[in-house]
Amino acid sequence: SSASRSKVPAVSTAKWVMMGIISTTSFAAVQSFKDVNSTHYSWKEIEYLIEDGVINGYPDGTFRPNTTVTRNQAITMLGRALNWDTSNVTDPGFIDVKKGTEGYRYLAVAVEKGIIDKNTTFNPNGTLTRAQMSKILTVAFELPTGTTKSFSDVNANHWAKEYIETLAYSNISIGYPDGTFKPESQVTRLQFSLFIARALNPEFREEKQESKVTGNIVKENSIIEYHNRLYTWCFDEYDVFAMCSFNLDGSDSQKVNLPEGRLAIWDDQFYMSTNDQRIISVNPDGTHLKTIIKAED
Repeated sequence: SSASRSKVPAVSTAKWVMMGIISTTSFAAVQSFKDVNSTHYSWKEIEYLIEDGVINGYPDGTFRPNTTVTRNQAITMLGRALNWDTSNVTDPGFIDVKKGTEGYRYLAVAVEKGIIDKNTTFNPNGTLTRAQMSKILTVAFELPTGTTKSFSDVNANHWAKEYIETLAYSNISIGYPDGTFKPESQVTRLQFSLFIARALNPEFREEKQESKVTGNIVKENSIIEYHNRLYTWCFDEYDVFAMCSFNLDGSDSQKVNLPEGRLAIWDDQFYMSTNDQRIISVNPDGTHLKTIIKAED
């Protein structure tokens, strides 16, 4: 469990620094990156992973969230997250992975656990698809199986169908608003970090709630019309829950920076009851957000 995991000390090697898996910067105290700071909508998850030694960044102080995660980075992050014992590993036999490195040791454990198939090559610098991601997370975290939804682009014969459905069942990645999962799309560093955080800590997962509309209340995937635009909760390109708006014909899709919660509209003003127990007012474009009342008040 996450409570039993210990932090992994940084290993200063030029190879891993260049790949962005570790950094020459000391993270004795949690600090933000130039491109992902405390105002970022995913900062809680990122901070959580930094504290547990799962991720760091690049020497220039960036995290590069939109850069695709490599296969080697993904396995290294996974090994750190689960605190795999690499003290006595068996050579996995990959000719394109340098022996003795941190990535090599975690890869050896991944092969032993059946997370990665044994082969002659691993392609460590290659990208990771969402289908591949669903397999390694499902197997590594031993996620409970179950089916809550199907995806229009994952047919019955898709090799990763069971893994994808298991990932959705655990609310780690439940797909896109159009009903697709995009199994062949490449996973970014931010996306994989969020998936790891959700797998480790259920508090980061989306709650399982039924979609419904009550009057002008918007909740989960319900849709409300306002001034010829539709507003609905959706998952953005980073698999982050967000309020999205678009024209009635589906064009001009935009993400609105609103906190999660229940939305109501009165007199051209949005009011929200947020998940952190506040009542706020905010303009439809996300500007001029004001807390009206807090639970402790």
